[in-house]
Amino acid sequence: MRIYAIQTKAIRAMMGLALVALLAVGCSTTSGYAPGDSSPGGYSRNTVPEGVAAEMESRWGVRPVAMRLTAAGHFIDFRVEVTDPQKAKAVLDRTHKAYLVDAESGKAMPVPMTKLGPLRGSDVMPKMGRHYVILFQNVQGLIHPGSRVSVVIGDFKAEDMTVI
Repeated sequence: MRIYAIQTKAIRAMMGLALVALLAVGCSTTSGYAPGDSSPGGYSRNTVPEGVAAEMESRWGVRPVAMRLTAAGHFIDFRVEVTDPQKAKAVLDRTHKAYLVDAESGKAMPVPMTKLGPLRGSDVMPKMGRHYVILFQNVQGLIHPGSRVSVVIGDFKAEDMTVI
């Protein structure tokens, strides 16, 4: 019985490390497509109303890239591209709690916590043009394609986004 418990803990730790590694790879990608285009990876900039996207970029220094379900619907993947590293610090600071709110139910979805920390990209000094990822847990499968959501990170709030 004790060996089984140790093996289970080891497997969970390895899965956590693998997820963090995937997140780190996603955090260091840069865009290779023109604004308004869809990337080869299926990202689309039309998940956020144009006014919201413009406000996010001018006030917070980030441009929304994707808001989509991932990992067989268990997570919601929110990606932003840094357009102003100084302004983006507030959004990418891990000391600010991040959560996603479902517009229909009002329920808040957390960022999952692993032994290595939250599943979100962060940087003390954000890099211009780099994409950063925040994964939110899809509690009880509440979020589905077409759901309207908001993301809240400290004072940052991005509202009326559509999940694809």
